[in-house]
Amino acid sequence: MGKMITMKLPKEDVAALVRVLEDIRFLEKAEKGNEEIDKGKFKTLDQLKKKYKIQ
Repeated sequence: MGKMITMKLPKEDVAALVRVLEDIRFLEKAEKGNEEIDKGKFKTLDQLKKKYKIQ
C-alpha cells in the first residue's frame, strides 16, 4: 500500500500539481493505446514538457 504525504502549498502550486498529476494519468492510459491520443489531446511527452515549460 502507498504512503500518504502531506504538503502545504500555495493555492497556485496546488492547481499546477493537480494538472500535472492529471496529465501523468492521461499519459499512462495513452501508453496502453487510449484512442484519445489520436484525437490530438497529447501526442508525445515532448508536448507535455513544452506545455509546462519543463526542460
